[in-house]
Amino acid sequence: MPTKKQLYSFLDKSKETIESIFDEEVVHVWGLKSLRSFVKNSETINSIFGLMPLPVDNVIDYLLENSYLQQVKFLTPRAEKLYLWRNPSEYEIMPILRPNGYYSHLSAMYFHGLLSASPHSVYFNCEQPVRPRAGNLEQSRIDNAFRKKQRITTSCTKYNANEYWLLNGKNTGNYGVATIKFNDSEIRVTNIERTLIDITVRPAYARGVKSVIEGYWLAQPKVSTFEMSKTLRALDYIYPYYQSIGFYMEAAGNYGEKDMQEFLNFGTFVYDFYLDYAMRDPEYSKRWKVYYPRDIFS
Repeated sequence: MPTKKQLYSFLDKSKETIESIFDEEVVHVWGLKSLRSFVKNSETINSIFGLMPLPVDNVIDYLLENSYLQQVKFLTPRAEKLYLWRNPSEYEIMPILRPNGYYSHLSAMYFHGLLSASPHSVYFNCEQPVRPRAGNLEQSRIDNAFRKKQRITTSCTKYNANEYWLLNGKNTGNYGVATIKFNDSEIRVTNIERTLIDITVRPAYARGVKSVIEGYWLAQPKVSTFEMSKTLRALDYIYPYYQSIGFYMEAAGNYGEKDMQEFLNFGTFVYDFYLDYAMRDPEYSKRWKVYYPRDIFS
């Protein structure tokens, strides 16, 4: 059995060949199991060792110490290790952690052209199991809920100048999730109607209320308000988010009355509602029965 020094010296001679194998691979992000399988099944790496047993974990350790392979711990909220080759796209990473998840909120805004600048935060949603629907609404319960700060996931990892957020959202059966082409690969992302609803529900995952208004304004030529209404009914929220959606359309300033009427007629306007959490001294829209931040139009 060769020593670590002897093995590393042996691998130094084939370093460029091994690196070229990784460079040519379409995937540049792995979990440990899939990385071991990739190394073990590489004909080129096996040919380097010839009749010698292939020490898979030692090869991985060598590349971590002497080449472009990195091990990064992602909080999910437990720490899960991923292995990254060179600098993969920020949108290659999260689907390896949660293959059944999809990009949402700020990331979905980016894919649909609803941001004026590229984000440095990546939002990826993996739905929770089905849970019983909450009880009946009461104004006092709404008031109490929105006086507090919005609950934010602790599953956030900072890596390479970006923040990676893993969300555990409401179970929707992946409603409104589509597969799109991105950088020669396919990714799953909420469609534009679902995206607008998601950022209405959780503005903190979209840079806040002002960013949501901008998203609505940029979405206007592309979005179907009928599909948005249909999606909102399918998502079946207990809170009257149709009041917030109508307000955002009006605040954006480029939606027609027919668009807003879709949400004026969506349901009854029984309760006062809130555009955001923990607002100080908010303004009030009588038309939409919504409290909103005082500074959103400044």
